[in-house]
Amino acid sequence: MNYEVPRSIADNFGAPIQELLKLINLVNQPGVNNNELTIDFSNCQFASSFHLGVIAMLLWKSSRGELPVGISIRGVNNPSVKSYFDTINFPSCYDAESSVGFINEYFKHYASRTYIPIVKFPANSYGLNSNIREKLLEAAVRLFKNN
Repeated sequence: MNYEVPRSIADNFGAPIQELLKLINLVNQPGVNNNELTIDFSNCQFASSFHLGVIAMLLWKSSRGELPVGISIRGVNNPSVKSYFDTINFPSCYDAESSVGFINEYFKHYASRTYIPIVKFPANSYGLNSNIREKLLEAAVRLFKNN
């Protein structure tokens, strides 16, 4: 099964959601093509961070066996998007949990940017996870205040 990321997605609020609903519908169709889904960026010229964040989450959940299909990606080295993908850490994401002591330092690299990386962090409210989330939010707020 193949999902081709559109060349670009309109800026209006509903367009990325509509595209993501198509993708999620494919993810929820197990049994098609040996339970494999390829997300193809080969023709993509622009992808919104909202769209990419959801795709990154789907890739992560797939890697943990939490989805009915395995997901792979193709075309992330497409010259139209490669630099942007590298800058926002797509598809791997910045892992705040494994680098909690370096969050502020890491975010300093984004001081002159108009965007931040896609970040993976624990969302439950238990002790250390809460601390990671707070450090991450503090770094992001500091960055936004200085820009």
